[in-house]
Amino acid sequence: KKEEERRAFKAELVLLASHEIRSPLNGVIWSLEDLIKNGNLEKDQQGFKTLQLIKESCDYLLVTVNSLLNLSLLDNKIAKKSWKNVELVSIINDLVKKFKLNTLEKDITLDLDSSLLKVVYVFGDEDKLKRMFANLISNAIKHSKEKSTIQVGYKIEGEYCIFWVKDTGIGIPVSEKNKIFSGFYRANNAREKTESGTGLGLYYVAEVVKLHKGEISFDSKENIGTTFFVKLKKVINN
Repeated sequence: KKEEERRAFKAELVLLASHEIRSPLNGVIWSLEDLIKNGNLEKDQQGFKTLQLIKESCDYLLVTVNSLLNLSLLDNKIAKKSWKNVELVSIINDLVKKFKLNTLEKDITLDLDSSLLKVVYVFGDEDKLKRMFANLISNAIKHSKEKSTIQVGYKIEGEYCIFWVKDTGIGIPVSEKNKIFSGFYRANNAREKTESGTGLGLYYVAEVVKLHKGEISFDSKENIGTTFFVKLKKVINN
């Protein structure tokens, strides 16, 4: 019980701190955007370049704060009476639309398997499940090569549904496969590809799967690609 109280206190502390930091940080970012857009600075001036660097740093900090906020909400136990039957196919279709611009920028095709023509329900927290799939799809886009394809689908095995997100990206080095669900960890080849990222995305995914008493696994080969599998118990009568 003391351990649960300690975790609850820590989660509440992170939640409050994240909220307190996020509001003024958003204000700073909006002000920087206004200065960059309306500050009458030439793009080749040092002041303009400095403002851009400051904004990039603030954007990265905001991503970190939002990640911590999401994690604190995981630890902040919400009564399961607020859970409901969640239809996951519509969530995935909505996310595909949301990430349309990201895929266009890299000329990536999001290939939806024919299984996504059939609805499937699980019992759980809709917002957390939505964020979980958003993290998986966003991660696949981030680490995929230009003009490549990402496949999303699911299959039914008994009373479970197994979702997959498959990319043809940089893959995960063999020596680092046992670390990718650790908080704040990013594989070496991911850090070489881009400096941005907190290393909390897959940790959040794993925690949401655990919260819903599911299983997560992956198959990956470096420079060939990665497929993540999420196994969740489906609602039988839907």
